[in-house]
Amino acid sequence: MDKTNSTIEMYELDLQELNNFISQSTRPNLKRQLEEYKKSLTSLYEEEKKKLVTVKEESQSPATTENMHSTSEVKLDIPLLPITKYAFENGDKFVK
Repeated sequence: MDKTNSTIEMYELDLQELNNFISQSTRPNLKRQLEEYKKSLTSLYEEEKKKLVTVKEESQSPATTENMHSTSEVKLDIPLLPITKYAFENGDKFVK
C-alpha cells in the first residue's frame, strides 16, 4: 500500500513539473509532445488511484473475502475414480 501511495505521489510531482514545462515552452511542436505525454501520464495516474481505492475497499470489507474463500471450496457429490491405466499416442498425426 505504501508503494502505491509513493507511486501516486511520484505521478503528482511529475504532472506538476510537466505543467511547468508546458507553461514555459514556446515551440508548438514541443508543446504538443508535452501535452501528449501529459495525457498518458494522467491516465497512468488515474489507474493508480483506482487501484488504491479498490485496495482500500478490499481491506475495509474482509467479510467479502471470507465469502470468496468459502465458495472456492466447493464439495462435489460425484464419486471420483482413480486413474490406474493410461496411454500416450506418439504418432506424427498428433504433432502440431
